[in-house]
Amino acid sequence: MDLMESLMHRFGSAADLDETELKPGQVVRLIEGPFTDFLATVESVASKDRIWLLLDFLGQKTRVQSTRQQVFA
Repeated sequence: MDLMESLMHRFGSAADLDETELKPGQVVRLIEGPFTDFLATVESVASKDRIWLLLDFLGQKTRVQSTRQQVFA
């Protein structure tokens, strides 16, 4: 077993997430895209792959759409 297979076996992958794991009000970290390393609050789960997040910019909440693969719970 190579390193990547070993890590995926041990930690799973983003594909292992299902709709029940992300809930409104949960804080997540963005791991891809222009907002990498930002913390956001899950506003709603729109579909299997899409979620709406609230980001805090200078004291203002900004609503953005993201994919499950772009966040780490």
